[in-house]
Amino acid sequence: MAFYLSSEYNNEYMDFISDYYVDVETESSVSISEKISNFKKQHNLSTNKLSVITGVESSLLEKIEDRKVYPSLKIIHQISKALGHASQDLIEKGVDWGFTVIRSDEVKERKNARLDTDHVLEEIEKSGISHAIPVKAYLITLEGNYKKNDFASHAGEEFVKVDKGEVKVTLHDREVILKEGDSVYFLSVIPHKIENLASKESKITVIIYMD
Repeated sequence: MAFYLSSEYNNEYMDFISDYYVDVETESSVSISEKISNFKKQHNLSTNKLSVITGVESSLLEKIEDRKVYPSLKIIHQISKALGHASQDLIEKGVDWGFTVIRSDEVKERKNARLDTDHVLEEIEKSGISHAIPVKAYLITLEGNYKKNDFASHAGEEFVKVDKGEVKVTLHDREVILKEGDSVYFLSVIPHKIENLASKESKITVIIYMD
């Protein structure tokens, strides 16, 4: 959610709000647009790479940096927290670092295994993750040789598993080929698209963890 402001009041409003926004990392009042701009200059980052680090769509980051919109408090907190805790490894590797491929032969199979729920809940509480995470699941059939021209980019995280056939997942400028049983996990803000490499239909399971 973002508030779109008229140009007449935009800069004045941004400065006004900044007086009430205190960066807990530096203990100084700073506008969120300045924070984004300074971080990009300091680490020589593009908006796309900053999008991966913060989990905020690049188009929204650009508007915030240019003071064309003022984000919700949730987005302010998300950006500030990400910039304050971004590791040098993540900053340097950027987009390429934002996904994980799991091949079918790497999947561990278990039968009648008992899950230690007490341990899992304890770890969740330590991590600060909410118990109720909005999730959307899709079973998608791709027609033979299906191609897609445009990229998708949105908040959240995504898991794609190939149930049948062979697909190509393009993540920014990287291509990942997945065969039956393979899967990939990535940050949804990375521009991405999925295409069918098989002449016959392919089937995939897509799970999106929403913010």
